[in-house]
Amino acid sequence: MTRPTDAQQLAIQAKLNLVLGAADYDRMFLGFRVEDIEDEAVFARARSEYQANQIETRYGRQLAAVVQSVTGHPIARVTVRAKRWAD
Repeated sequence: MTRPTDAQQLAIQAKLNLVLGAADYDRMFLGFRVEDIEDEAVFARARSEYQANQIETRYGRQLAAVVQSVTGHPIARVTVRAKRWAD
């Protein structure tokens, strides 16, 4: 598993904001974080189950493209889960 560096995390957030627009980014991606990249899959956390589901289903392709462009890892699958209470 590969964990994005802090600089990569910031770059992912900035590119998502640019690609999606500030309104969609602020509504869906605040508190979002890419946790790990394994093989061709990205694993991420969102603030709620609703946001995790929406990010996966509505923004999965854009997220995969952005993560791939920032990290250089090919991404074919996106999995987003809600943050755990301990996070």
